[in-house]
Amino acid sequence: MSGIPGNITPKYRVLVCDLRSDRLLDVLPLQEVTVEDFIGKAGSLQGTVSIPNCGIADRAARRGEGARVCD
Repeated sequence: MSGIPGNITPKYRVLVCDLRSDRLLDVLPLQEVTVEDFIGKAGSLQGTVSIPNCGIADRAARRGEGARVCD
């Protein structure tokens, strides 16, 4: 995954999917993750998607084919 310093593999990733076609659109690294889990009821998950460069920014903000955030 580009944008991750060195050879660090993120522990958590966000899988961005098109729910209509069930197609995987992208995989982005998730950092600073906190998880609350409870037995028998819903919990919560919070995290940060780091945007260290224009390549990751374009991937994260993709609104359609060819969309760009940075030049």
